[in-house]
Amino acid sequence: MPCPMCGSRGGPGKTYKIPGLVKLLFETPSGFALFSFDEKYLEKGIEILRLHEFRKFEYKPNVINLTAQTIDVGLTQMLWKYCDFDETLVVGSIAYKDLIGKLLGLNCHYEDAVKEVMWGLRNLMHTLVPQEQSVVTKDDLFPMSLGLHMVLTRHNVNVEKEMLNGSIIKKTAKVYETDLREKIHSRFLHKTLDEKFKELSGVDTKEWPLFKLATASKMMFDPHGRLKVGYPHKIFSRNELMIITRDAPLYQHTVNKERILKVYGDVITLLEDKAGFLYELRILVKEAKAALETEEVQEEPSANGVDSKKQVGCTCLTEDLTVPNQSSIDEGQHCHIKGENSCSILGKLFEFLLSQLYCMIY
Repeated sequence: MPCPMCGSRGGPGKTYKIPGLVKLLFETPSGFALFSFDEKYLEKGIEILRLHEFRKFEYKPNVINLTAQTIDVGLTQMLWKYCDFDETLVVGSIAYKDLIGKLLGLNCHYEDAVKEVMWGLRNLMHTLVPQEQSVVTKDDLFPMSLGLHMVLTRHNVNVEKEMLNGSIIKKTAKVYETDLREKIHSRFLHKTLDEKFKELSGVDTKEWPLFKLATASKMMFDPHGRLKVGYPHKIFSRNELMIITRDAPLYQHTVNKERILKVYGDVITLLEDKAGFLYELRILVKEAKAALETEEVQEEPSANGVDSKKQVGCTCLTEDLTVPNQSSIDEGQHCHIKGENSCSILGKLFEFLLSQLYCMIY
């Protein structure tokens, strides 16, 4: 099939193909970047976002011209160089999805979850696309992400989008990082202990929160040690406490005791860290609210037509976010994003980006 823009008969994937299950087209202030990521690596927590190419364009509005229904030759060549017909290309809008699909024949995908991914990419733009030197406006960098809103809401922190700033995002990223680490520890403890507690003591711990389960494991595997936080009679029922005390000797050689106790120590550290982060976050929110109210009072008398957008420079640490051992990805594998599976994949990518934002800053 000849290219609608330049007449080339190369077609997708004919020039050069790099393995990668899902491709993602990211629009920057001066051009477009093409990434790939692999759901398998997302599940393993490996840094999986790979930049294939970034191209700058002198006049970007004409690169994907929705009015004229045309796509620039340079972007067409880049997409056809790296994308195959049977691969999924995630794009930033429904209009891009329709036009690229119609003109280039690529399997494009867009949904609400893509907005979250693009938000994460914008906040990591200078790290992920170091060739992009453009300054980012505050309005572009700090819109309220649904994922960010969910983290704040989960911890009962009320932030209006006008109050959002870099400090609040950074602190929220720290809170989110503790959430992720707690989730990992919770899965490990439940997978390791639920069946044993049921078998040896007749106690169903599947619905126990992390702190309760970690404390029980500490008392089971180190019955003579002291708890770092909390009082047993306030954490457990009288019957639960009696069973833990009675059955502790049964658990001494059932699992790796040292690992269980290390996880308990990490859980307590995370609990203390999160309390500190949330305290600092609420102070930042209070300060932002006061600053917004002051700004509104100062701006109200004047209407001088000055652009209220504040530009912020993004100074980021350069990191390699490519897939380790890229050759291990099977060239024949492709991902077709559909339905609930798409939310899962894109949600994991957003979690990865937010955790990278945390790592980059701290």
